[in-house]
Amino acid sequence: MDAVIRPPLYPAPATRPIRVVVGCLVMILGLVWIGQNDQGTPASTPMPSVQTQPVLASVPVLSSVSQLPDLMTAEAQVEQPVELVERAMKFIEPFEDRHHRAYRDPRGYLTIGVGFNLDRAGAADDLDQLLPRVNYGALRRGDVSLTDAQIDVLLRHDTQRAIDTARRQVTGFDTLPLDAQLIVIDMTFNTGSLHKWRNLRSALARQDYASAADAMHRSRWRRQTGQRARNHIDLMQALAQG
Repeated sequence: MDAVIRPPLYPAPATRPIRVVVGCLVMILGLVWIGQNDQGTPASTPMPSVQTQPVLASVPVLSSVSQLPDLMTAEAQVEQPVELVERAMKFIEPFEDRHHRAYRDPRGYLTIGVGFNLDRAGAADDLDQLLPRVNYGALRRGDVSLTDAQIDVLLRHDTQRAIDTARRQVTGFDTLPLDAQLIVIDMTFNTGSLHKWRNLRSALARQDYASAADAMHRSRWRRQTGQRARNHIDLMQALAQG
């Protein structure tokens, strides 16, 4: 009798390999999702792109602490000219006095304020630019007077011009001690230029203050300015003595 071949009681479905593959894919996708979630960025919710800017964009970033003195030096260089103008104004005024109306100085020049020479070339243009409401002719005639604030405007202008001239004419001006700078500025303010003072300029370029004092002492300027010259020569000699 032939053997009867019966089918298995629980036959394996033909779709089982497909289910296994699908299950593996689901597991892999789940692991990927978990990994992204752990990094703080869900796969289903991408973070928007945000462009950030520094909070203090104007503040220089130091790559090292050694750059700090350079920044301080740059700041000092900005402030120094303003301070020098103020110091020079206070240094000059006692030798000129302050006049609210025009007067004749010892050399015969029509002057006003703190040594503002109304007779020099360009004085009318400077006055028109600095004090546009003041009439130059009326000022010369003595019909109007200046306020202290207006006098300060003229003095600051003339002092800055004296500094600029001294800086051009005296080699190493910015390396001189403050007293030497003030002397040079006032002499330039008083005489208009140090172009003819060759011995003085040469001595100052060498920082030879004894020779500078000697050049000042031997000049006609000393005989013309009296106390002003004596004060400056004494200060220069003190620099020579250290």
